[in-house]
Order: sequence, then structure tokens, then C-alpha cells
Amino acid sequence: MQNNPSLYSPSPLVGAWSVSTVLPEWVVERLGEKRLVFTLTTGRSGTGYLATVLNSLPGVTATHEPEPKFSHWMRAAQKNPDVAWYFWGLKKLPAIARTEGSVYIETSHLFGKGFAEALFQLGIPFDLIVLMRDRRAVARSLYQLNTIPGRTADGLKFLVSPQDPVLVPLPGAQILDDYQLCFWYTLEMEARAAMYAREVMKRGGTVAAITFEQLVQPKGVLHLADVLSLPELDPESRKQFNRVQQQKVNDKAGMKGRPFTFTEEQLDALEQEVFQLTQFQEYEVNYAS
Repeated sequence: MQNNPSLYSPSPLVGAWSVSTVLPEWVVERLGEKRLVFTLTTGRSGTGYLATVLNSLPGVTATHEPEPKFSHWMRAAQKNPDVAWYFWGLKKLPAIARTEGSVYIETSHLFGKGFAEALFQLGIPFDLIVLMRDRRAVARSLYQLNTIPGRTADGLKFLVSPQDPVLVPLPGAQILDDYQLCFWYTLEMEARAAMYAREVMKRGGTVAAITFEQLVQPKGVLHLADVLSLPELDPESRKQFNRVQQQKVNDKAGMKGRPFTFTEEQLDALEQEVFQLTQFQEYEVNYAS
């Protein structure tokens, strides 16, 4: 795996931008009063549920995929990183500045797909939630939804492809099975999570990790909130928190129209081929815990 501190580099003119040169004064002032928290994840990992539960904390505005959406601009940002800088300056940051509360959390899995570098470059501090789920479970879900990296419409809209700037190169991607592309995608997002987590911590930010399995446990989100030093629940917000925590994670069962007929042995072989092609290495990060 490449040791690349940045996947997306803007043109010199855009790369020289700063908060003071890009944003109106009122946006800078409002952002200075807010704490920003974004999420690094594969998707299919409970991001909508996480946003709903965190949104019940006092003083917190937590959203999943709000407008203006990263997904509208992600594909263009893969080819031209300047797009991400324009998106933050003209669209996203002014929208965040208008939100209520002192903490803004967004759980969209698109953040780590061409947008993090621009926020680093602008000098706006943020913290990070790393939310991960079992690789095979994610790859299976994407396969059944026919969201295939680089191949289907939804795969191109929501996922990075082997042809994009990547940390985990995948030789021969064109002849691999759809499931193998989905499995590769989980490795790529794990690598991005590790890289961006280190960059956040280098800048003094907090990185909190949680797995899907922990997320759905009664105390999982409360522990995450504690690690992030989010506002504590008051009696009224606790009632709301308890109500929303009873909701089920949306697995999009009704949208999974593609049969999944692989045996465990077949999946083992397909995944092993991806490991061999990518020479993927496990990287550990000391997240807050």
C-alpha cells in the first residue's frame, strides 16, 4: 500500500486558498463557534442510524446525507480536485454555518472520497469518527444492491473506483468479479480511514473509532459520545435518545434484488485473490478509546 499523505492535490491557485480568502466573514464567525465532526466509513455500516441517535444529544446537529450532498460532486472531484475546494467554499461550509447547535456532525461516507484534503488545506479543524463493519458483510450488501465500484451507476455515484486516486491499487480490476470489486472497496476505505485519522490527530483533533457491532449495542453510542466529549444527555434529551435508539438500522432489505449465491469457500477464494493482487497490509491506528 502506498504511503501517500494526500490523494487529491488542487491547482496552485486553489491550493493557496484560506478561510479568509474564500468565505464571507459571517460564515467564518459562525464556524468559529462550532465544532465539526465528520465520518470515515465504507457505508452500509449504520451511518443513518448513527446520525439519528447523535442528533438527540443537546446542542448537537447530526445529519446523514444533507444537502448540499457530497455525492453530487464526488465523481467530478476524482478527476479535478479543485471541485472539492469550490464545493466547501461555495456550498458546504455556508450551509454548515447556518445549522443550529454548537456541534455539527455529518455521517456521510462520502467525506473521505476527495473532500478531506480541502478541509485540511483551508485550515478548518475537525474531529473524525471511524465507523467500520465486517468487510464481507459490507461487500455482500453492496453486491446485492448492485452498487459496484466503477461499474454500475450507483457504484460510480457513491463509491471510489480502482481507476480513481487510491491507496490500494488493484491490478486487473477490469476482469475481476463484481464481488471482488466490492471487497476491494472495503480495503481502500480502511486504508483511507487510517491515513486521515493520522492527519487529524497530527493537527490535534480527536479520532474516535466504533464498529457496527458496537454501534447497535445499548451503550455503544454513549461510549462514542464520551470519547468525543459530546454534550451529556439531560433528562429530556435522554427520553429522545432512548426512543431513537429503539429504531432498527436500515439494511435496505427491500432494495437488495440481486441474488447472493456464493459459498463460503468461493468467497474465501475470491477475497484471497484480491489480497494477493493488492498486497494489502493491515495498518494500526491508536484511536481514542
